[in-house]
Amino acid sequence: MTTTLASLWPDDIKVDVLTPLVILRSQEGYLENMTQGILRAEVTTARTDTWVQHQLDLIAPALHQYRRTLLTAKHKKDLVYPVTVKAECFAPKPKIPVLATVRTVLEPPPDEREANTQDEFIDLIRTPLNFLTMTTYVAFPLTALP
Repeated sequence: MTTTLASLWPDDIKVDVLTPLVILRSQEGYLENMTQGILRAEVTTARTDTWVQHQLDLIAPALHQYRRTLLTAKHKKDLVYPVTVKAECFAPKPKIPVLATVRTVLEPPPDEREANTQDEFIDLIRTPLNFLTMTTYVAFPLTALP
């Protein structure tokens, strides 16, 4: 008698996964179009033997290329997920400022979040990209003016 086993593989296996770099690069042109060239976004990548880190910067061309980092995304060289995203907007605003520096060694930094899938990554970076419209990122410092 022959017994056929059902597939034990999960139903959500994807072979067309977009990497964090592809997702971040896809956003570069949108900002420039939306702001009519007043702001640009640029992704740069740094690599080590074990890690890859992408940095998404905002650039104001009229202000001598003034640049500010919006987020970084770090993952292992041979594994694009999970990816750790670091952004200023993730850090909680403590009610007592001195407590901002108090945390245990086991806690992840308060300005970092982790995404285990492409969909989680897209949802995660939506926060800092939307944070841009709600903060003074657009109002670059007057000290940067010529």
